[in-house]
Amino acid sequence: MKAYYNNKRNVHFHAILLFILVFVTGCSSTKYIADYQSIVKNVKIDSIDKAFEEEALNYIQKDIRPTSTVGINVIIYNMFNTKNGRYKTSNIKPLGTPPPILDSALVEISRSQIEKFLMSKGYFMAKVKSEIKVKNKRADVFFKANPGPVFQINKIKFEIPDELVSKFYIESRAVQTYLKEGMRYDDDSLAHERDRIYTVMKERGYFDFARPYVKYEVDSNLNSSKANVTLIIDNPQDKPKHEQFFIGEANVIIAPNSDGFPDTLNMNDRVFKGLRYTDLSKKFRRNPIVRYNFLHQGEYYNIYNENLTYDRMYELNVFKNVKIDYNRPKDSANKVFPVIQLIPQKIMSNRVEGEVPFNAGTVGFTLSNTYTNNNLFRGAERFEFQVKGGLQSRIGQGNSLFKDIYQRDFSISANLTVPRLMLPFITARPGRRGGMPHTIFSTSYVYAQQKSFLNDMFFLLH
Repeated sequence: MKAYYNNKRNVHFHAILLFILVFVTGCSSTKYIADYQSIVKNVKIDSIDKAFEEEALNYIQKDIRPTSTVGINVIIYNMFNTKNGRYKTSNIKPLGTPPPILDSALVEISRSQIEKFLMSKGYFMAKVKSEIKVKNKRADVFFKANPGPVFQINKIKFEIPDELVSKFYIESRAVQTYLKEGMRYDDDSLAHERDRIYTVMKERGYFDFARPYVKYEVDSNLNSSKANVTLIIDNPQDKPKHEQFFIGEANVIIAPNSDGFPDTLNMNDRVFKGLRYTDLSKKFRRNPIVRYNFLHQGEYYNIYNENLTYDRMYELNVFKNVKIDYNRPKDSANKVFPVIQLIPQKIMSNRVEGEVPFNAGTVGFTLSNTYTNNNLFRGAERFEFQVKGGLQSRIGQGNSLFKDIYQRDFSISANLTVPRLMLPFITARPGRRGGMPHTIFSTSYVYAQQKSFLNDMFFLLH
């Protein structure tokens, strides 16, 4: 008699058994703590706008946050970090997660942080109280908020002593701003506006501009839950205004190999169109590389062009590291000199792949070899050449595999990708938007021979 195994019932049995084991072991965590200690089983925040409730929970200190219902990580922790019926105080293994043991100091810190969070969202008069209930070494922690009225921005004033900086900022506000009259006060909006101002200034030549120059003064001593905000953009210390910088002579330096730069460098003596190109590896032509440098001599410094240069140099797919520094000689007023350091990656690779497909009474194999060169003509051109072949044979007919081959495949393909647009009769500028432009040349040859099944089927039917 053949026996059948009820796999579904067995899975259910083990799942129930595991749940009971986890539950019992999780509950037993209380036996490892001292009599005066408790494990936090529940934390709740009341009377907070639902829009902020989830974010407010993040301000509860991690060490008193209750674990999940199953608590498998606590079980693992208990297995390796208990001794003689108590939790270890030394030689603790980093396995699992310790249970959240109640700490009144952490409860107070959490209460204070939640209160500050509500104030940052415009509830300047918010008050939060905490309550702890303990039963059988299990603690429930409750935070009850009295947020009070939400404040809105009444008026926005500007104190920007540098007239040109003030002009640039006012112009940029007409396009985008995170700070508007009538909106709910929110610290995040002020922070976003500070970041936006930083970007605006760095795109207009202010190389030394930093976020701490942007400050806010908030006056909430008004009626009707209104607040006035004053935006301040300070001048540099001991200077009457912010200074704009121009791009000086740029240097593009390619390391000898993937190991990086040597201690001493022999720089190229030639400077062409404001750029000195030094290729210590002797593997890259000048134009295909410097085409994607957007830090040009004589132009204002612009952080957008700096980031674009980073992106395009990486997208050439021949450099494993790109670094941009700036030299500032003391005798060069309001000029910065970019130094673009490029460390090449491995240029050539070869990949061999094989597979053995099975399908409805057939078996076969496929073998391919792919050669890749990421710098074929010393201009970051990617060349890929692949040779692939395979056989497919029927099984179960009593013949050997190689006597019943019904399909043969063979293919050769080659692809050349050039990192620029190559258009006849058109000179295309390097694209600044939409990613790295490419021109792809591709060719392939495919040979396939397949033996028909019709003759065999006719033979079998008769």
